[in-house]
Amino acid sequence: MRVYYNGDTPDMALQACPAGHLPAAECLREWFEDDGTTPRVFPVRFEEGSAVVPHSLGKYLIGQRIARSTRIMLPEHMRRLIA
Repeated sequence: MRVYYNGDTPDMALQACPAGHLPAAECLREWFEDDGTTPRVFPVRFEEGSAVVPHSLGKYLIGQRIARSTRIMLPEHMRRLIA
């Protein structure tokens, strides 16, 4: 899934750890290491404002408002329609 950085910096690197941030009941199995208990850290590199990430991670980044699903800047009420 391609996501777009929700900020002014077109080139950005970050580490996302959804399982370390959300309650365990909301976490997907793929967000944990092979032992099933250690949260996995995903490196995300935005180049020219976009990054390709696994679908579930993309949904997490969009839900946390770290990223957007489109390059187009939309008002909040319109964003909810396409998320």
